[in-house]
Amino acid sequence: MEIDKSSIKRPATDIVQEAAKILKPSIRIESGGIQATKEDVKLLNAFKQSCTSNIRGYSILRKDCNTGERACGGVALLINHSTPFSPVLIRTSLQAVAVQVSIFSTVTICNVYLPPNVPLNFRELQELIDQLPSPFILLGDFNAHHMLWGCQDVNSRGKVVEKLLTELDLTLLNDGSNTYFHSPTQSFSAIDLSICSPSLLLNLTWSVLDNPLGSDHFPVVISYATPIACASIRQPRWKLIRPTGKLSGPKQI
Repeated sequence: MEIDKSSIKRPATDIVQEAAKILKPSIRIESGGIQATKEDVKLLNAFKQSCTSNIRGYSILRKDCNTGERACGGVALLINHSTPFSPVLIRTSLQAVAVQVSIFSTVTICNVYLPPNVPLNFRELQELIDQLPSPFILLGDFNAHHMLWGCQDVNSRGKVVEKLLTELDLTLLNDGSNTYFHSPTQSFSAIDLSICSPSLLLNLTWSVLDNPLGSDHFPVVISYATPIACASIRQPRWKLIRPTGKLSGPKQI
């Protein structure tokens, strides 16, 4: 996907950037069927704690990075009040939070943020995934580079994620589109990944919005087709009529 760099506007203040992230988070999951679009879940990464204290219409599950007001980490899931959900308890040192939601079916959604300056190993991610009830969608800013999902280079994190996809038989929803703009180098990359159980692949549509809305990450949208309720078909009831006379056999000609 070609992205016009001239359309990218850098924020004047951090407040503008954080507000944009709340209104249009890095990843959102919505119904994209015949019905009107409804955002069921929003995912936030690397946000200020004060920015998600109360967002109207959404319940919030979060794991903060306690390093002051600087947006250096933290993850949050915003679940629409109309979407049934239950938190999933996960034990991990990673910045991750998970929830089970009832959308087209019961699905586990896990938001993870992997800071670029913190080493990552395969075992940590595997242990996280082992705690997620299936089927699941694992999403977030992995800071992982690999040509498999559209980056121009491969780093150690990219190799870890590649191994994860191969050995655990997981599906990557990314289509090669860029999801991140690095202002100092004026370059694009795809570091926001969407990984799911193979059984969910046919139910989901993955896309990236062109407008970053003040953030350095382009919003990712994962849509699912809302099933159409079909009227139940009743079994026909046949009325049997008894003959009034005897049935005659075939006539001789």
